Amino acid sequence: MKDGYVYLTDLQLINNVLYFSDGGYFIEGSTYYLNSPTDSPKFIDGSGKGAIKYMNNHYWIIGGDGDSCYSVTNYQLLDLIYKKVTFSFTSNDACNGGEQYLGIDKKDRFLITHHTGHELEGESSSTYTYISAISLANTNNKEILVSKEAMPKNIRAVKFIEADQKLILIGKEVYLFDLQSNALTKILDLPQKWEEGFWLSHFSKDRVCLNKSTSNDKVEVNWIQKKVIENSQVCSKSEENGSLRSIQKENRPQQVR
Repeated sequence: MKDGYVYLTDLQLINNVLYFSDGGYFIEGSTYYLNSPTDSPKFIDGSGKGAIKYMNNHYWIIGGDGDSCYSVTNYQLLDLIYKKVTFSFTSNDACNGGEQYLGIDKKDRFLITHHTGHELEGESSSTYTYISAISLANTNNKEILVSKEAMPKNIRAVKFIEADQKLILIGKEVYLFDLQSNALTKILDLPQKWEEGFWLSHFSKDRVCLNKSTSNDKVEVNWIQKKVIENSQVCSKSEENGSLRSIQKENRPQQVR
């Protein structure tokens, strides 16, 4: 911190304990707690900057950094009783390749995929290579759901459809992976013009909408009807529900003397 300022990225009361984080733009931070107004701030062991969120029956410290095409999100599983982080994961969400967070399924597994990274022209220039899961009951237990060998070739996007407990994999073909049965099923082929250079704008449990990154073209991929619908009215809607952009909205840092 500089110029006498502390940048607060989160401030909230949980179970009569005050939690707050410090940090800033590409500045490392930490999360602290106060048991009473007269208490001294105490550091949460293993924590970084971020906002505390209650998500899928767990408390998480979620924060990160991003600029231009670079973006990372840090997910830290918070034990409120012992005031420590018990599991930490850094999700590489944009141009920077690496492992990426997908969601948490009904089996209480932290779902992860791996991608190679991409350039500015669109997320679909990245290639996804495998899918795995970490049990939140035992975070040392990492399970491979779709191995590198079993992963369909040239997959350009992987997303978690929570309502249906399925993963959708999009490349030259569209696949669904059932998280209950571990079955990987090919649904349909994409027209050649949609094999690359797209980004996913929004989705529901039975369809996704693709946008061309270099034009205003839109197409609906409907796996219930098993077809691709160009100029779909669904994809023309401007609603933000189901947006595939980051679920966690950044809190604007507050400057406090």
